[in-house]
Amino acid sequence: MINSLSVPLALLVSAIPTPKLCTQASVTPVIRTLDTSDLVRGLPANPHLFRPRAATASHPQGHVLVVQNRVPVDVDSAESSQSPEAIGGSRDPVPSPNIPGQLHCPFGVQFDSDGVMWVVEYDGGRVLKRNVDGSFTTVAGQSQAGYVDGVGSDAKFNQLHNLVIAPDGMIYLSEHMNHVIRSLDPKTGRVETLAGSGAPGFSGDGDNIRQPGATPVRFNQPISIALSPDGQSLLIADIGNRRIRELSLKTNSLRTVAGNGKQGVPIDGELATDSPLVDPRAVAFDADGNFYIAERNGNALRVVRDGRIYTLAGTGRKGKQDGPALQATFNGPKHIETGPDGRVYLADDNNHLIRIYDPQTRTVSTLNTTPFELKRPHGVTWYRDSLYLSDSFHHRLIKIPAPMKN
Repeated sequence: MINSLSVPLALLVSAIPTPKLCTQASVTPVIRTLDTSDLVRGLPANPHLFRPRAATASHPQGHVLVVQNRVPVDVDSAESSQSPEAIGGSRDPVPSPNIPGQLHCPFGVQFDSDGVMWVVEYDGGRVLKRNVDGSFTTVAGQSQAGYVDGVGSDAKFNQLHNLVIAPDGMIYLSEHMNHVIRSLDPKTGRVETLAGSGAPGFSGDGDNIRQPGATPVRFNQPISIALSPDGQSLLIADIGNRRIRELSLKTNSLRTVAGNGKQGVPIDGELATDSPLVDPRAVAFDADGNFYIAERNGNALRVVRDGRIYTLAGTGRKGKQDGPALQATFNGPKHIETGPDGRVYLADDNNHLIRIYDPQTRTVSTLNTTPFELKRPHGVTWYRDSLYLSDSFHHRLIKIPAPMKN
C-alpha cells in the first residue's frame, strides 16, 4: 500500500520523446500514473521483460520501483508478488526538471542502509532521494550543467552516470563530462571533488593524491564506479584512458589495476596492468574481491583474478546469442552487477535486454522481463532479493522479484 512505504523508490528517465509503457498484461492489476504523493498499483503478473538503461533499485517491502516516463509507479507485492513492477514520473517530457515529482533522465540508483532510494539524473544534473509519500527531494545539484562544488543546489554537475553508497553513508558519484569522482554527504548535502581535476587526461597514480605537491589526478570520462566488498576502495572505469583504476578511501592512494592504455583484446592469463582493453564501460566486484569488466564496443565480459585478466563471455562481435559463454554475443553492454546467486547481470544496452552470465555453467542467458519490453537499459541493481533495472529510454525503473536461476 502506498501509505505503508517506508523507503524511497527508484527512478530513471531518459531525454527521449514519450515512449509508451508496455501494458500487454494477462493479469488484472492496473497501472496508473501517480502524482508526487501517489503510487501505481498492479502490473501484470508474468515475469519480466523491459529495457533498462541507467539505474535501478529495490524496496525493502517488495514494491516495484521503476521510473516510467518520469512517473512513479508501484505495484504492491501482495497483489503480484512474482511480477515485475514499475514506478515513474510523468508520461510526457517536461520543459523543466524542477517540477515536483518529475525526473529528467535518471541513471544510477542505489539504496542506502536505511532503505532510502537515491537516484542521479544524467541530463537533469541532480542527486535526489525518494520520500515516503512518493515525492522526490533534490539533495544536490541543479538543472544547469557545470562544475561547482558546494551545498545543495549550489553544486553543479555535468552528466552524472553512477553512484555507490559506502557503509558510513557517504555517497560517491562518477561524473562523465567533468572527468571527476565526487562525494556527497547525505546529511549536509555538501558536494566535494574526491578525485580529478575537471580536465580529461591520464595522471595522478600515486600513494596519496591529496597530499601537498601531489600530481593532479586526471581521468578521461570516468563512467562506472564500484565499491569494494570491504567498503575501503572505489573501482573506476576510466573508459577514455582504457584503464580500470582503484582509489583507496582509506589512504587516498590511486593505482591502475587493469589496462595499459592501448586498445585491443587482452590475452587470457596475462597481467591485467600490462594488457590492452577495448573500452571498459562498467565494473563490478564479486564477493571474493575479483572484479568484472564489461567492454561496450568489445562486446565481452572479462574478469581480473589475482591480477590476471580472462575473457569469460562474448566473441567480440555484435549479436544476442545465448549459450556457451565464449560463443555468446552482446551488443554494447553498459552496466554490470553481481547478484547474490553468484551470477553476473549485464544491461545489454543495444539489444534492449538483460543478460546473465553463470560462472558455474559458463553460459549466457537472457532474463525474462515479460510483460515489459526494454529500451536501452543502463542500470542493474540488487536490493535484498530483487533485481532492479533502469529502462532508460522508456523513462522507468523496473523491479524483478527474486529472479533466481531460471
